[in-house]
Amino acid sequence: MCFLMGDDAQGERNYRQASRLELQMLNPHLGLAKVYQRQMQYEKALTELEIAGKLDPESSRIHYLRGQLLLRQGHTAEGKKELDTSVRMSRAKRDQRQKDLEGGAVPSPELTRE
Repeated sequence: MCFLMGDDAQGERNYRQASRLELQMLNPHLGLAKVYQRQMQYEKALTELEIAGKLDPESSRIHYLRGQLLLRQGHTAEGKKELDTSVRMSRAKRDQRQKDLEGGAVPSPELTRE
């Protein structure tokens, strides 16, 4: 919330504390990466994304943020590759959800209501 309100220092403290309390949580590292991105501390942001990538290698959000950072650093080819990876992963997840729905693997919300 602090990050959204522009209080980067407090947001950084909160995300750091959260990452210390729960080592396997992805969101504190993504939050720190966004704080560092806004502060133009791109190397720190990339370090946080590297940690996040180890926690969730299938996250399209990580590739998207990494792509943005690399583009801002002038690494155009690498940045575009990361953004393409993000789009490809997002589409694959969407397609899988659609197949699950069509194949009946995911029950209709109307059928599961109590």
